[in-house]
Amino acid sequence: MLIAIALGLLLLLLWEAADLLLIGFGAVMMAVMLSASSNALSRYTGMRRSLALALTSVLLVAIVAGVFTLFGSQLGAQMAQLTQTIPASLNRLRGTLGDTVWGKRLFDELRNVDLASAGSSMVARAFGAFTSLLGVLTDGLLIFFSGLYLAAQPDLYRDGLISLVPPAHRPRAREVLDALYHALRQWLLGQLVSMIAVGVLFAIALSLIGVPSPLVLGLIAALSEFIPLLGPVLATIPAMLVALSQSSAEVVWVVVAFLIIQQTESNLLVPFIQRRAAHLPPVVALFATVLFSLMFGVAGLLFAVPLAVSAMVLVKMVYVESILGGAPEDEQQLPRRRILGRPVGRA
Repeated sequence: MLIAIALGLLLLLLWEAADLLLIGFGAVMMAVMLSASSNALSRYTGMRRSLALALTSVLLVAIVAGVFTLFGSQLGAQMAQLTQTIPASLNRLRGTLGDTVWGKRLFDELRNVDLASAGSSMVARAFGAFTSLLGVLTDGLLIFFSGLYLAAQPDLYRDGLISLVPPAHRPRAREVLDALYHALRQWLLGQLVSMIAVGVLFAIALSLIGVPSPLVLGLIAALSEFIPLLGPVLATIPAMLVALSQSSAEVVWVVVAFLIIQQTESNLLVPFIQRRAAHLPPVVALFATVLFSLMFGVAGLLFAVPLAVSAMVLVKMVYVESILGGAPEDEQQLPRRRILGRPVGRA
């Protein structure tokens, strides 16, 4: 009974600290990215790892600052244009829907809404969005610096985790941690390539079509790639609204460009990435996205796929191989153990 009560209290504590745990997982991902980059830089240049890590961190901050400096004014102008274009597109859409029977019923219902309460609600939501933005910035700084500390002394934290495992299972625990590092590193690499490719292609396509603010819309498309399956669809909504302010034909061309880019990504880019990156089955990615978004909100939506990748590694190595006694028969013939479709070696 005492063990059951202790487990229940532990689960309750973990649930209450879910936001902190997600920030910790984000710090781990940041540490994986910094560590992989600094290791590669140290290996190819021969410089010390500490110096390579410092240079990588400075370069990361410089790249982010440079992007905002070089494209900040242009992005700001296009964002201002976007804020003016989308309401005009919504008004045009409202005029189109107002000619239908169900559209008239919808607008009649909206006229009965209390504007005073709606206005106060909008002010409250705006204040909430501002505080949420401050929270996101704070969490981002916490993730960056925590990841930097983790990447600076990875052996210290890894050995600390391994020391919590019984001595007989410590070699296996080390293998599991190495496999987790490898899987997250490969997933981050594949995700970065996919985001850059989709963002550039979408911006070029919108520019050729003549849709205003192609850089902002391309940036939205690139960032939305971080959300599996649903992100690319959501990224097309502001592009379609902006195109609607020009003409209905441009909306069609935006949809065509979206379909071509997604087909190119699915048939050419994704197979190439999966040769070197961690592969997650689409059904697992979809259910993980829904589950973690329901449990943890927006943060769970952003970290759903890497959490699912980590969970698959743990299930495969800890449960299937260690507890059940091995991998499926077709995988037992492989010369090296494979995690999510890729051979795993020492990190």
